[in-house]
Amino acid sequence: MHNVSGFKSVSGFIFFITLAVSLANGGCFPAVSGAPQNIDASAAAIILGQSVRSGSATAGATSKKMFITANPYQPTVGFFGPSGVNSADTRCSDEAGVFGYVGTYKALIVDGTNRIACTTSNCAGGSGEHVDWVLAPNMQYTRPDGTPIHTTNGLGIFTTNLTNTIGAAASYWTGIAGTGAWNWVSGTAAETCQGWFNGTAGANGTYGVSTWLDERAISIVAMQACNVPNRLLCVEQ
Repeated sequence: MHNVSGFKSVSGFIFFITLAVSLANGGCFPAVSGAPQNIDASAAAIILGQSVRSGSATAGATSKKMFITANPYQPTVGFFGPSGVNSADTRCSDEAGVFGYVGTYKALIVDGTNRIACTTSNCAGGSGEHVDWVLAPNMQYTRPDGTPIHTTNGLGIFTTNLTNTIGAAASYWTGIAGTGAWNWVSGTAAETCQGWFNGTAGANGTYGVSTWLDERAISIVAMQACNVPNRLLCVEQ
């Protein structure tokens, strides 16, 4: 059977036609259980406004990539995964492979224990506040197509408005406490869907929105119920 516009199968073609129609009508990517579906990387990237640019990871690189997952995930067993932050990292690794991105990717998501950005406002106490943090100091981060997003400060965080938006319109779990200003304090259990293990409507989590240049790119003041799937923001390590 001939491929249609680069799709690997008729079922894949139908999936993306359905997806495009859903997005055109205000819909979103469907929630999935487990690892992401075997999607065509170029097609998914175009839909998300994330051009695919694969290549080898370079030691001592002066820039690293960020991308938003194609699939949204619910923080509970079977969706987000059974291991909280580690499961989020696995989702990022899975989707990086689908898109053809070389290197290690982790999720920009905190739980206040296993992964911490800061324990004081913008890490006033220094980089020692980090636990398994995903952003490097003095590093430029870009979209997959090379468009610069912003450069971190010496503590590995952004504290000024981004140069360009993170990507096409999407929201993603972060767990960063929303204060209405740049502030990388990791949220409490009440702000991280109970450490990303509670996927019910009674739990809440903070999230960022890709189209903002200010602190809302990492945390909107309002929270989202944890039974509603959300995407992840993945960062090259």
